Amino acid sequence: MLFSVLFTGGLISLVEYAQGSGGLQHSSTWIAVVVPFLITGVTALTMWYTRLHVTIADEGIRIKIPPFHLGGGRLIVWSDIQSITLRKVSPCGEFGGWGIRWNLGNRMGYVWNGKQGMDLVLTSGKRVVVTLMDMQGARLALQDRGIEITDHAPIA
Repeated sequence: MLFSVLFTGGLISLVEYAQGSGGLQHSSTWIAVVVPFLITGVTALTMWYTRLHVTIADEGIRIKIPPFHLGGGRLIVWSDIQSITLRKVSPCGEFGGWGIRWNLGNRMGYVWNGKQGMDLVLTSGKRVVVTLMDMQGARLALQDRGIEITDHAPIA
């Protein structure tokens, strides 16, 4: 959505520039043309080089998407997790796209890469969906954690 707004703003600025005096005589016109495209480019590069990091460790599941998560990211400790379902994830169908997403209700998604993931049901009743690239590695790391795990994901 941000891209659409900035792109449209840039097109409008170009049309206004083309209908103007024919030169860059006004610095505000030049800025109106360049700034939306610059912001769009920086945003696109940030999204292209950003990766979702999921770590399954002794203290819990750590989710980090740099540069959006500064520091250690989000840690969901094992005592806060009631159950885990490994399953296919539909980013557009479930969350309307990719990124750190909130669905109406008690559901949140870290939907970045991959079409498979884990659906965490927390003891608070909330759900957190996290996409994974290495489903087999997640299966192995989740073994013997003392949490109910349901596996609906296809085995690769």
